[in-house]
Amino acid sequence: MEPGIYVASIFRGRSSGKIITYNNITHQYDSYYENDNFSSNLYYGSKIGVGFKLPIKNLKFILKTEYNHAFTGIYILDEFFKINTFRFSLGIVFN
Repeated sequence: MEPGIYVASIFRGRSSGKIITYNNITHQYDSYYENDNFSSNLYYGSKIGVGFKLPIKNLKFILKTEYNHAFTGIYILDEFFKINTFRFSLGIVFN
């Protein structure tokens, strides 16, 4: 088990997407954006992970999961985003 904390920043990022806005219930407006270069201040959070190693002869099979939860987020085009990630890793080590 791997609990911990982290501090991160995005030095150069790219974002694109679709923004949906509503005038009222019956009218929907879509707009698209693309931002080729943005950076962020520091954001921080906590993480927890669990991993297993299974040795079989000259091989080691590794399975690891990790979840990162951000307490703060970043602003892109005046919108606030929290960055929460879940990672699943599977590896083989040859001895």
